[in-house]
Amino acid sequence: MTADLPESLAGAWQPHATHADELTVLFASISAETTVFEPVETTPLEAALASELPVRSLFVVELSFSPPLPSLGVSPASVHSKAVSRATDQLVSLLTDAGVIVDGVRERLEFEAPNGKPGTWSVVDVRYPIADGRSVDATNGTDDADPIRAEAHVAVWPGERTFGVAGGTLPLERPDRFRTNTAAVSDGRSDENRTVEIDPERDRETVSTLISDIDLDADQ
Repeated sequence: MTADLPESLAGAWQPHATHADELTVLFASISAETTVFEPVETTPLEAALASELPVRSLFVVELSFSPPLPSLGVSPASVHSKAVSRATDQLVSLLTDAGVIVDGVRERLEFEAPNGKPGTWSVVDVRYPIADGRSVDATNGTDDADPIRAEAHVAVWPGERTFGVAGGTLPLERPDRFRTNTAAVSDGRSDENRTVEIDPERDRETVSTLISDIDLDADQ
């Protein structure tokens, strides 16, 4: 079942893929369904990157425990740190399976979750490889084959019975081929040479909107 985005984002984003995982820990079975969303309007940047995960993405993870944690005498808040570690590991697996290079966790921040409880927000440094067919930048003669820097976010917060988990990815730079190259565009040689806008602050705000507005079942 595909998760729904909050109304504030639903019109600009569409489902890209869904991943389902199951794990058994002690006496509990954990089901995790991750829905990845991509922008409705894409740019040439997405096609230039060798990854199955869009460089601009949002994701929502729906977690369920069987039997429920409270029936085992465990509150989600009491195992929050373990959930953060597990969610980060799952994000790393999702990224590496999609061909993204993971450099490590840059920082972890405490934040107030949508339900008012303290949550943990992790930022992971990553790099997206350039797809085959890359070209040499016509302006300075350099090969733009180096992966571009990006970052991944995952927020985890406890509810009454389970956890809320959501986040996204965003680019921090673009390949040389997408920097301004007026001559190539005017000659009609390649649409690839047009400038592609990179705005990390805007994209971070989008991820923040998802996390603050998402309606998950963590408190049910």
